[in-house]
Amino acid sequence: VKLRVLNILKRWISQYGSDFSAIGIENIRLVERLWAFIEGQAMIENARETQAVRRVLIQRLESRDKETDSTKSIGDYNFNCDNAPPSMWPQHAGEMDIMKFPAEEVARQLCIIDYYDFFIKLEPREFFQQAWSKTNKNQDAPNIIQCIRRFNNLSEWVVVEILRGETKEIRISKTERFIEIAYECMRLHNMNSLMSVFSGLNQTAVHRLKQLWGPGGVSEKHHEMLSHLRDLMATDKSMNKYREFFNNAAPPKIPFMGISLQDITFMGDGSPDYLDAKHGLVNFSKWAKMGVIIGALLRLQQDPYIFRPIKDLNRYLMSACGFENHNEAAFKFSLMIEPRGSEGSADVRYAPPPPIVTEDITKLYNIHSARPILLEAPEIQQINNRICIILGKHDTMEDERHRLWLQWNDRLLPSSSSSSVLAPRSSPSSSPSSPSSPSSPSSSSPTSPGLSDRTQPRKSTMAQPRGG
Repeated sequence: VKLRVLNILKRWISQYGSDFSAIGIENIRLVERLWAFIEGQAMIENARETQAVRRVLIQRLESRDKETDSTKSIGDYNFNCDNAPPSMWPQHAGEMDIMKFPAEEVARQLCIIDYYDFFIKLEPREFFQQAWSKTNKNQDAPNIIQCIRRFNNLSEWVVVEILRGETKEIRISKTERFIEIAYECMRLHNMNSLMSVFSGLNQTAVHRLKQLWGPGGVSEKHHEMLSHLRDLMATDKSMNKYREFFNNAAPPKIPFMGISLQDITFMGDGSPDYLDAKHGLVNFSKWAKMGVIIGALLRLQQDPYIFRPIKDLNRYLMSACGFENHNEAAFKFSLMIEPRGSEGSADVRYAPPPPIVTEDITKLYNIHSARPILLEAPEIQQINNRICIILGKHDTMEDERHRLWLQWNDRLLPSSSSSSVLAPRSSPSSSPSSPSSPSSPSSSSPTSPGLSDRTQPRKSTMAQPRGG
């Protein structure tokens, strides 16, 4: 029995060394207790076997300060791309966006990001006692937490990219591209990214848009692809279709982490840790079943994806995130594109801010500028739309927008021309702008207000703020 205990300890240290090499109070206590056992009675009774355990433990402790897999990213790995398929060529020469590379290449890059930056870093100890849902989750299950955050960021980013499309056609094209990416993730057996993109397409801010899903929206082909994905990832019957597909899929493959964590949670809650807690009688049956689930999950780490990394595309995909106060902001964006009760056929052009809005609006629009700034109609329309979006997070949106408009009237434009150029919302002489107005900023930059200092006034007409 003593020899078997020492063999188990040796295997534990060699195969699950993160339990001993990680820095933390619980790990330190574990090492102290194990060291006391090795240097005590075990050394006296079984010196040879104990020395072997001691050597393995010392090697593990010496490697504690060295770089481990948990600190690596894609750039730190030496890829053997001899058997990798060639990278696909960009489809346009402009700045990086979701349309630059084919959907299959984007899915490939998602695979190597998910595998090398997240999945391969998961450690067995993180799955026990549902550590990812406890108070100290960032210390006890840091890699699972990173996986969860990545899933949510990617899902929210899908919403951001679709809503930031300036025209109906662009939004439809981006929606179709994300459907294609999700479908390619399925083909590559990356079920976590598949479910993340699929969840983004099903968020209310996107799902409610009739212009995307109704007549004149995404093509019939993409509807069929999405229907297939919806059937595969259906949550009824414990996602049995997904389970069957994933179990039959050849590696490399990445599971949908949500259902894996759910299975471990049910196993943990469904059986007691001890058969007799008073006498410390461990429920080995429960932990053996738990080990089977976790072991099957972690064995998938042994089969990496072999694709050629594209650095620019990797950086672009790694920066994926949602809006600040995402759910609220995304829904207000959606309402601006397609108000409640509309038929969804209007083409609404606007210039949205970056995904995270943190700038002071008075600085952003230079309200306290000493010199008046004269604007032409397209620039005013663009600023108008940006103000509507940024101030949309306030409860008193109409009052805030009107107040800011008065500041523009008082400070930025000469008094002689302010009444004709920047009339208040209540002025009967002004008329609201139409979504199809020629003043829409189709040629303006979507990320800058388009302000310019001009010393001579030019003829311009005021584009009024959109309601809502």
